[in-house]
Amino acid sequence: MTRAHLRPLLAVLLLATACGGGTSSAARNAPAPTATPGPTEDSSGQKVNDGGTKDATGLTSVDVSAKNFVFTPAVIIAKPGQVLKLVVHNTSTTLHNVSQPSQHVNSDLAPGATSTVTLTVPASGRLVFTCKYHASRGMAGTVGSAGATTQSPSSNDGYYHG
Repeated sequence: MTRAHLRPLLAVLLLATACGGGTSSAARNAPAPTATPGPTEDSSGQKVNDGGTKDATGLTSVDVSAKNFVFTPAVIIAKPGQVLKLVVHNTSTTLHNVSQPSQHVNSDLAPGATSTVTLTVPASGRLVFTCKYHASRGMAGTVGSAGATTQSPSSNDGYYHG
């Protein structure tokens, strides 16, 4: 082959290499993977690990699991004044706890144990419940009406006044 014949062939090879890239169009157009949510802070400054949300409006009890420093669900929505029993199952091999000081809740959960605690949804705002052993690691949850602000367990009366 002569040099004149090699130039078009070289141009085709360069173009094919630049456009091919080895990635299918489906892979190029796929959405980027999202990171697993880490702890977020509620309005009281308490870290809350994402354990999902449960609408408990009209229910009398909610099953909650305590495992890997997360309450699941971590956000419980209900009507103001509604009384809820949280049936908390410790499905881990670590000692956990459910605490909400303003409603006099403080219950330890040995590994594999279950404890039922009762919380009354406040007229306004959201209650924060925590594992007193792992709150600093984001093991917390809230109970309240949709759109309510958080009531902190760390103030004198257990309510957020911000």
